[in-house]
Order: sequence, then structure tokens, then C-alpha cells
Amino acid sequence: MTGWYLNNACMIRSLEKDIAPDGLAKDPWSLCTVRQVEELKALIRILPIWSSGIMIGVTIAQHAFPVLLANTMDRHFLGKIEIPGASFSLFGILTLTIWVAIYDWILVPLVSKYTKRPRGFSFKQRIGAGLVISCLATAAAAEVERQSRKTAIQEGFLSNPKSVVSMSANWLVLQHCLTGLAEALNAIGQL
Repeated sequence: MTGWYLNNACMIRSLEKDIAPDGLAKDPWSLCTVRQVEELKALIRILPIWSSGIMIGVTIAQHAFPVLLANTMDRHFLGKIEIPGASFSLFGILTLTIWVAIYDWILVPLVSKYTKRPRGFSFKQRIGAGLVISCLATAAAAEVERQSRKTAIQEGFLSNPKSVVSMSANWLVLQHCLTGLAEALNAIGQL
């Protein structure tokens, strides 16, 4: 239906009314070129895929809350080094970087044999996998928050939001790694 409606935008109804002596449309708002119509159709076809990026964008944009949560947890790594709360997001960046390398060097040659695609999985498959993994990252974040809140209540810190609970902030690594993996899959598919 939309294709028919858009196709009407490039149909000449009357040569005298629609076309100027130089061969161009007299009113470009009333008569479009076939190329303009086809480009608009292509844009409309990819809108659902682009809009799927909104959900993963919401997951990736959640930077402040994990930092606040990390600051209320024990941030010692290997019992010695205390990691700043904001530095946990580096796990997502490292996962993204490592995944892209693993995908290009190891998985693409293996998967392309079975899928008959030179780049392995299709773009839609990567986007879909990224969305599923971003849901898992959100679920992991919710579970860590639930456990942290439970620990804070057990330790009597419910009315003291600045206190540090005995729970390790290393629990946040999983959600950051999943977010990095989801971003790697989805962003490459979107691009």
C-alpha cells in the first residue's frame, strides 16, 4: 500500500502541467524523481531496524547507576587494589574490543563455511543477538542490585545510602561484559 502511494509521487499525469520545457518537474513538491521515491522507500524499510537500536541504547546509556552502586560496594580487586567505581565500565569496553577481534579472526571463518556468507552471521542476526544479550545484561544488573539491597538491609545500612556493604563490586563485571558484547554485536549490525 505504501509503495503504491509513494510510486504515485513520480507519475507524470500531464506533460504540459508537470514537466517544464527543460525536462525537469515544474513543481518538485508535486512530482518526484524515481530515485527520490526509491530512496525514501529504502529509508522506510530500515526504520524498524534502526528503531530496534533504541532499546540497546537505553541499556548502554545506563552509566550513572552502576557507578553509584559500585561506590556502595567493596571495590577491592584481588583483595589489594581498590578500583574506582567508574572504572568498572572498562570491562564493557574491553569485552567489546576483544569480541570484535574474536569474531573477525576466529568466528567469521568458521561460521561462513556453514552460512555461506563471507561475514558470518547476517546483520539482522547480529542485531537480534545484541538485543537478547542486552536483555540478559539488564537482568544481571537487576539481580546484582537486588542482592546489594538485600545485603544492605541485612547489615543495617538501609537508612545510610553512603555506607559500603560487604558485597564485592566484582559482581558488576558480568553486566558490563554483557553490555559490551551486546553493543559489539548490535552496533556492528546497525552500521
